[in-house]
Amino acid sequence: PPRSTLFPYTTLFRSSSSPAIELEGLKRCKKSMDERNLKVSELTTDRQTSVVKYLAQKWGEVRHFFDTWHIAKSKCG
Repeated sequence: PPRSTLFPYTTLFRSSSSPAIELEGLKRCKKSMDERNLKVSELTTDRQTSVVKYLAQKWGEVRHFFDTWHIAKSKCG
């Protein structure tokens, strides 16, 4: 099956937090993919709560996975 990777560009603002930037990047990515009629079946992210909530509410058909680096990092301290 075809696979593609899309990296949205998100401008960093001094007042922006990393979680806010991650969520904004995801929203831009979804918008860009919707405009191109691209379908996503699986997505891997870190465990950012705002991203998890957004995916559940706005992209519920996508299988969501957590990346192993962040899981291992949380277990190792």
